[in-house]
Amino acid sequence: MTDSAETRLSSSSCAVCGRSTQAGFTRCSVSCDLASKIPLCDGGPLPASWPLGGALISAFILFNQLMFWSLFEVKRSQGEVELAGRFDLGSIIVGALWLIGALWAWGVSQPKRVGDAVIAFAALLAVLGPRFVFEEPLTISCLLFIANFLIACRLYRGSLVLWQSSKKKEK
Repeated sequence: MTDSAETRLSSSSCAVCGRSTQAGFTRCSVSCDLASKIPLCDGGPLPASWPLGGALISAFILFNQLMFWSLFEVKRSQGEVELAGRFDLGSIIVGALWLIGALWAWGVSQPKRVGDAVIAFAALLAVLGPRFVFEEPLTISCLLFIANFLIACRLYRGSLVLWQSSKKKEK
């Protein structure tokens, strides 16, 4: 036998990328071995799904709202009123966009539990209520973040349950 024939007999192809592997191995490298452990969504080539993408984008927008609000508070305490106003406006715009997106998601999924409506009502009270209760009320951007955070806790509950169930399957 020639060397190329011996090589073909002693090697197989990688189950992930198709390259040749050593005899007895199904993967050609560590990266192919790691890639084989990533679950595929609906048999597609990527482990990502639309719900996962939506949750990540939503969390990113909520993080940006928190960042703009915290920068507003920092700049306001430093006396830079004009820059603080810009960060406050940015936080309000991002928060309003997130709230519209969350209400759209609720409208599409049509909430089936009373808790969903209670959280939405509590979020509205968080925005409107303190304006009438406190002598020096919180800023609108702060109240909007609190409301969005309450809604996010309820919306992301399903993602947390899915993640916990996937961890139970791994055991």
